[in-house]
Amino acid sequence: MEIDISARHFQVTEALKDYITEKAKKLDKYSLKIESAHVVLDVQKFHHLAEIAVAGKNLRLTAKEES
Repeated sequence: MEIDISARHFQVTEALKDYITEKAKKLDKYSLKIESAHVVLDVQKFHHLAEIAVAGKNLRLTAKEES
């Protein structure tokens, strides 16, 4: 699985990249034949947003979380 990580308004640390990669690889246990995942992190003052788009064979999933 290819995982692309990008951030807006801040730099992504290696520890954060490792954490995201570890969590995204857990999706393989559902055997959805995932080919790629794109993660976007965004910080705007006190709002933190995370968005993931997963693509595979006949599959497209997106999720978004804000805190």
